[in-house]
Amino acid sequence: MTGGSKACEPERPASMGSKTSVGDDSVQKTKTQMKPRLRVEDLERANGRIVGIGRIEEDVVKTAYRRWAPIYDHTFGRVSTEGRKHAAQVINASIDGGRVLEVGVGTGLALADYGRHLE
Repeated sequence: MTGGSKACEPERPASMGSKTSVGDDSVQKTKTQMKPRLRVEDLERANGRIVGIGRIEEDVVKTAYRRWAPIYDHTFGRVSTEGRKHAAQVINASIDGGRVLEVGVGTGLALADYGRHLE
């Protein structure tokens, strides 16, 4: 960073202007649109360990989920199909019965791949 720059300002060569051209449209970037960088002082610590790296406002999370929900399975679901199905096959073959805890279940795409002998 150059002298006087703040943590939220990205490093930019002096030759770069403040406009970014995307197709025929020009987008004016302002300091309020830039995301701040993570700073060491933003880390939450307890007993010498990092236990948090900041907070996300609930409305921001809801907006992101609303944006991605309609297309998530069609994009990320296709990318992870092979691995997701393989993981379910391994679990189905190695557990005779009982419960499976799927952490980060997302939209639940993998749930139908588990055998009926599992909860």
